[in-house]
Amino acid sequence: MKGNQLILLIILVAIIGGVGSYLYFNRAHKQYLPAAMALPESSVAAWQGQKTQTLFTSFKQQEWYTFIRQNTSVQGFEKDYQYFDSIVNANSNFKTLLESGPLVVSLHVTAADNYQLLFLHQTDNVINTHDIEKLVKSKNEDARVIDHTFEDVKVFEIKNSQKELMFAYSFMDGVLAVSRNTELVEEAVHAFKENKSKSSGMVQKMVDGVAEDKMYINYTRLPDLINIYTSPEVHAAIKDIASLGEFGDYNLKAEKNEIRLTGALSTMDKKNYLWNALQDEKPKAVGLSKILPVGTGLFMSWCADSFNGYYAKYKAFLKATGKTEAWEKDKVETETTTGLNLERDITPLIGAEWGYALLEAGGENTSAEELLLLKPKDTTLAVSNLATLNKRVSASNLAGYSASNYRGFKINKIVTNNAFALLLGSMFRKVQSPYYTMVGDYIVFSQSNSALIKCIDAYLDKQTLSAATFYKDFSKSLVSESNFYLYISPSRAAAIGSDYIKESYKSRYQENFPTYKGFNCFGFQLASNGKDFFNQVTLTKASEKAGNSELAWSLALEADLQGSPHIVGNYETGRKEIMVQDKNNTLYLIGNSGNILWKRKLDEPVAGDIASMDLYKNERSEYLFATTNKLYLVDHTGADAGSYPLNLAEPTRKGLTLFDLDNDKEYTYLVNCERGRIYGYYGNGKPLPGWLPMNVDASLTAPVKTFMASGKNYFYGISAKGTVYLWNNKGTSVLKPVALKSGFKNPLIVSPENKVFAALDSTGTLYTVSFEGSVKKKAYSKFRNNPFLGFINKSEKGNAEYVLASDNMIAGYGSDSAEDWKLIASDKINIAPQILEFGDKKFIGYVSVASSKIYLFTPMGTPFAGFPRGGSTAFTTGDLLGNGDTDLIIGGPNKMLFHYRLSQ
Repeated sequence: MKGNQLILLIILVAIIGGVGSYLYFNRAHKQYLPAAMALPESSVAAWQGQKTQTLFTSFKQQEWYTFIRQNTSVQGFEKDYQYFDSIVNANSNFKTLLESGPLVVSLHVTAADNYQLLFLHQTDNVINTHDIEKLVKSKNEDARVIDHTFEDVKVFEIKNSQKELMFAYSFMDGVLAVSRNTELVEEAVHAFKENKSKSSGMVQKMVDGVAEDKMYINYTRLPDLINIYTSPEVHAAIKDIASLGEFGDYNLKAEKNEIRLTGALSTMDKKNYLWNALQDEKPKAVGLSKILPVGTGLFMSWCADSFNGYYAKYKAFLKATGKTEAWEKDKVETETTTGLNLERDITPLIGAEWGYALLEAGGENTSAEELLLLKPKDTTLAVSNLATLNKRVSASNLAGYSASNYRGFKINKIVTNNAFALLLGSMFRKVQSPYYTMVGDYIVFSQSNSALIKCIDAYLDKQTLSAATFYKDFSKSLVSESNFYLYISPSRAAAIGSDYIKESYKSRYQENFPTYKGFNCFGFQLASNGKDFFNQVTLTKASEKAGNSELAWSLALEADLQGSPHIVGNYETGRKEIMVQDKNNTLYLIGNSGNILWKRKLDEPVAGDIASMDLYKNERSEYLFATTNKLYLVDHTGADAGSYPLNLAEPTRKGLTLFDLDNDKEYTYLVNCERGRIYGYYGNGKPLPGWLPMNVDASLTAPVKTFMASGKNYFYGISAKGTVYLWNNKGTSVLKPVALKSGFKNPLIVSPENKVFAALDSTGTLYTVSFEGSVKKKAYSKFRNNPFLGFINKSEKGNAEYVLASDNMIAGYGSDSAEDWKLIASDKINIAPQILEFGDKKFIGYVSVASSKIYLFTPMGTPFAGFPRGGSTAFTTGDLLGNGDTDLIIGGPNKMLFHYRLSQ
């Protein structure tokens, strides 16, 4: 509800309460028609209730509402409602009158890009237009009341001094209609007359249930609302929602992390609604979650006693809606071009359940991967028949194609053209010449071979939706059996939805990603009860305590991983990809869905980081990195770019650091070489003045890093001999080098807020160096054997913490050097642990090389859900899809590379 719409509700309450309350409670009543009789058929959704105020009060106490109120629109609504609440509670008559009869709040699409509200209340004629005019004048002396007659009923408009409409209203035999849109009031006048002679099914339901607080959704009008936000190319598909049924009426329950609507979906004309094809079919348990990956953004499941029964009623629906002729024409064309007979060849493959799914977009193709899933009555027979059918219809059309085998699953391909769309609906129109395989009890079809591989991996590795903790929890709220089930993962579907949003709404859509991300699962279920459909809608919020991890994908390299994985940007798509090198020195670029885009053999190992850039400012990606003796710049195809590769004057093992200090794609980078020299370059490879080269007393422990203070950029590092360096961006020292005279392997940590550097030497002594050069040190006796150093800027206690690790122990220390916590590892820690921020929590990630496992624990020892996982190398983390999840990439034994996704 928009904030300015709520003001109308405030005005309405003031009118019916402030002017008419005395008269209302002191005159004899006659029977008046309920306010719902004035509800126009254009209503998309309506709320009818006597406890609106109580309902909202309970909402504010729920965890899910606490979360969504972070959204600025919700904050505006809450502010307006608090004002409304204060008005109602200021006068006991106001509150009593409001709850004496149902208030109807109805939403209507009034333009291609706008919707507005209509308020209806049964006032029993205790007030008139003079009362309203008097009230308005008391608030605004310049306001004017203008009236006109519509269908023999007076419609009044309140306008301000600028002749702008404030609101319109009308009276219809005791019913008051108020809206900021005059046409909606006129619609109410017309509807009141029409509904007295023949009301719509939804209005009749509201009248019959006038004493109940309920939500009503008009599915015939719902596409109008959705299409306000969607791009024109999907409008036709969304209009199919109108064939769901006429309307649904729901009881609303909201508590803790869940919102639930339970009720019925009604279809008054049994021939003209698609779901009647499922009427009288026995509901069944949905099984798709047992084979779909956790990374599924959306899936739909249809269940029936048999597909043949459903198909007969589906064809009756086509006939009733005048679509049979076009369908028959398409059927003849499809059968002619493919050699298929739909009834003889395809329908026997479909048993009591079939489904559609969208997997997360990834790789070069940013469109979501689609799946068609069929559960045959006899799996063995279906597979045999499909193989025979495939030989008959696809031999000439798929010349040169041969089936492949992945992890013991045979993947084949078949030509179907529009066959599945004709049998199952236009949603399956893209399934033309799909790959297919058998996974569990289902035949899975997709235009994408990688989508089938994801299902196979999920099934074999027990990484399906049904195995995920969050989905198990969500399933507890669902109806156990249904005829139709729609599942949506809001965070994953949000990325998919970006492709279908109207251009003018895309920025707002992106801004709302955190809100979508906060909700875990959405479910829409229909179950036939012989009369209509039981309907449940469930939305759950992710628990603050819960987390989920999944194996998004894994792949085999040509050799074991060398070094650390690197997450790089793709300037064409705006998403992230992965670069790795194996021990044969082969470099790979891997899409975020696990597809290898290219690989290239190098002469040497990559040293340090790989950085992505857009050197030529043309929205195309280049990747910059150093090997032991060379500098490389390669484009998105793996080919050399510019004047690269360049030979280094001296070898490097730490590599380079790329900078874009002004965020204008004017790149510079520094290379830390082994003989104590730092070389600087522009992005095009030309030498950078001031770094020609810069001499230091030994190789730095890590590539040069930067920080900003007082609007200026500074560079810093520490040498293996323990000398701290600080330069400005011209390469001039701004601090005399500070010699700590010890051996170091850890990077230098900086805290600009506290104006201090921190460094840990090989004996476990922590040095802090101020920006002025003063030094303090503290020895940690438990960490004397080449420890690792990390830093938490704000711990769970609200303090900064140093994190030390060596041998088999990790511990955190505050500024007072007291031990805040410690973790004992199962074996020696020989790869630096990493600190991951996940929501408002911190996790320590460390790798056990001996057991080939990666662990994630909070400092208090609580493991992240699903960990430990497989992995034996250094790892890296990032957000590949830009949806707020944390993606963890790590190598493992037997040449494997793993991608784990952490979500909440």
